[in-house]
Amino acid sequence: MRHSSSHSEVIQRYYGFMLGFITNLLLLEFAKPGYRIHRRRIDEALADLGAEIRLPARHAQFLADKELRRAVGLELRKVGKVVTDFYVFGGSAFYALVEPASSGLGRSSRGTLADICSEYNLDVEVVKLVVRRNWADSLTGNDLIHELVSRAYDLAGMPIRYAQKEDKTCFVIMPFAEPFRDYYSVLYAPALRLAGYEPLRAWEGVTNERYLRMLFELIHRCGAGLADLSAPRGLLTPNLNVIHEIGMNMAAGNVTYLIRQPGRAVLPSNFIGLPMVTYYPKSTEWPEGQAKQVGRVLREIAKRR
Repeated sequence: MRHSSSHSEVIQRYYGFMLGFITNLLLLEFAKPGYRIHRRRIDEALADLGAEIRLPARHAQFLADKELRRAVGLELRKVGKVVTDFYVFGGSAFYALVEPASSGLGRSSRGTLADICSEYNLDVEVVKLVVRRNWADSLTGNDLIHELVSRAYDLAGMPIRYAQKEDKTCFVIMPFAEPFRDYYSVLYAPALRLAGYEPLRAWEGVTNERYLRMLFELIHRCGAGLADLSAPRGLLTPNLNVIHEIGMNMAAGNVTYLIRQPGRAVLPSNFIGLPMVTYYPKSTEWPEGQAKQVGRVLREIAKRR
């Protein structure tokens, strides 16, 4: 079922850019081992947007379908202009980074970036700085991949920075390890929608790229954050990145919702006394019933605030 076309502009800008960039990045050989993870994340973003297209199961099938990226763009047109424009922006950013500025594709990509910057009042000089020629001089191997993806994240943060803050968009703060990665689509996102929010989560890292600036922009353009403080198996403390992002969310002046699984966990003293919702993955009602229960509690907390 297609969702409403009135999606959060922050989500349209961010997911549009990432879909455009990553679907082109997957053409490179180094991305093949991670194709399954990329595909799952792309399909998840497409589902959040209400788009009905999905990526094929195998990387070879993806490479063989020469019309797939165009088909994704056509499907996004049904969602809205903003997400379509930033899908083009993401694809153009990829080719501006990997193609020589003197080539036809390189010039065309840079021209498209400039046009979209003009339409959305983005800082074109900063974009030119990120995609400037010779940025990859002396870089090879993993260092080259790291810098390529880091520059993509620098560019991904720009459209978000120029968007309005959205009170009803909620940033999901979660561990990316199993089993939490799978909880987004079955627990976090459904619960937030029941509570009246539109969920958004950061793209999983491709390597050890720089992403903090992009994360900062995402959190500061959302009005709330939902954080899972469950301790990973065998540990007594929550994921440290989750704690860090909760601090960023609080510093941004956002509403903070905390959830966790049952069990002992050592939490920072600053969290003591804050409302915290417990969910039960071993419940016979998992996941639908637990998502509904968490959603109802979050909605009541939101009303009282």
